[in-house]
Amino acid sequence: MVEMLLRVILSPTDIRKLSILIPSSVEELVTILCDKLQIEKGFLIQYEDPDFNYELCNLNDISELPPDKATLRLHWEIVLSAAPSDSDLSNFTLDTASKSSSTHSSTSDSATAFDSEQLSPCTSRSDQWPSQFPIPLFSYDVELRLQKANEDFKKNGTTLNVTRDIKMHVLEKLAEAVFSYKAYPKDCELEKVACALVDKHPCLKAPGSNGGWEGWKLSLKFKMANYRQKLRYAGCPEITVNFRQGSSRPSLKRPQKSELNFLPDHPVGFSEEDLEKERALMEEEVKKKDMSLSVLNSKMEVTFSLRRKEIVVDQPLVSTVKQRWPGLFIEEQVYAEFQRIDCIDLKSTFLTSLDNHTRGFLKMYRAKANQGRGSDLEVLLEKLDSQTTNLTAHRRYTVLRGLPLYMRERPYIYIHIHIYIYIHIYTHAQFNQVMHDMKTSVSQGFLCSTGH
Repeated sequence: MVEMLLRVILSPTDIRKLSILIPSSVEELVTILCDKLQIEKGFLIQYEDPDFNYELCNLNDISELPPDKATLRLHWEIVLSAAPSDSDLSNFTLDTASKSSSTHSSTSDSATAFDSEQLSPCTSRSDQWPSQFPIPLFSYDVELRLQKANEDFKKNGTTLNVTRDIKMHVLEKLAEAVFSYKAYPKDCELEKVACALVDKHPCLKAPGSNGGWEGWKLSLKFKMANYRQKLRYAGCPEITVNFRQGSSRPSLKRPQKSELNFLPDHPVGFSEEDLEKERALMEEEVKKKDMSLSVLNSKMEVTFSLRRKEIVVDQPLVSTVKQRWPGLFIEEQVYAEFQRIDCIDLKSTFLTSLDNHTRGFLKMYRAKANQGRGSDLEVLLEKLDSQTTNLTAHRRYTVLRGLPLYMRERPYIYIHIHIYIYIHIYTHAQFNQVMHDMKTSVSQGFLCSTGH
């Protein structure tokens, strides 16, 4: 039997040496490489051609390979699209507006959580990416082998000889776990997953590498691409939205930083026609004089997937969305929609952050006022210092009210935003009391800009 020596380049940091029997075809070579290297199919083989000064050429026929030894480079056939630039998106679409939703006002206590029975479990996410990635449990037989191999590693430092079936099973489980948080994880996040894997199962460390996780990270990256392709064939909306047959536009619709439920599946048992009927009922409910907030919330919950599909895929004008989804522009539903998308209690998050920075803001305001460069700030701070009750509310108001003054911006442009936020942080009684207290000492011209 005639053998040949191969130098296989998987990546710049992963280069393997193999001795194999000369295959009869390229397809047989692919099968051998998958078995020997424990990798998945779906790659293109290039070889260094001695006829062209060892430049890379695609391997189309096995006879093209040098007879004794050859250098191969594998390229996985993954189609990646660049993320859209800001200039690609219209400034007048709701999709653009949704990406800046983190700057909107806070959520109310009446915002309800997801109805787990209504939404599909495969795309209804409730947790942000964890600081320490939890490695899932594998099948019983794989867990037994890993347990024994981990004990051997502790005793004598020997690693597990990972067979192809074990590696494929581990990668499949990891891909499912990663997708439960993100469909498009970053390289640094995949690195954390690989590190967590070898930390939990040190027997899986690759010998000869620094941390032993580098090969797992690369394999997981390719596995995620293949997993997304499987989900696209299955009709997962979050993946199919990025597939455009014959399209040359280099755009990729990905969730923003904290968007967990970016493009969920329709609820089980609901077709798009059913959801459109629910949307029409929601529209009728909004028009009623005695509108029921509970009915409205129920309709908005069940039509969430339809609404996200329109906003993400079609990127309609805000006026169009306001016409089709009037319930979305009701205060309570603004809060609830943020909860549905981000699973964050914006009210408590905003208040906590505001309180954490209050002392720093007031320190800056006082420094500027003491320099004689902020007369309005000085008046605002003097009024704050004179308060003896409800100090937390007054401090928060002073921080928000003083921000445009500190930045030398025209208050009437920005203060409406701050006042709007403040109104919905507190009860109307609290707000009216603070406004009454502040008005007693601030000049009339200064107050005119607020509209109060």
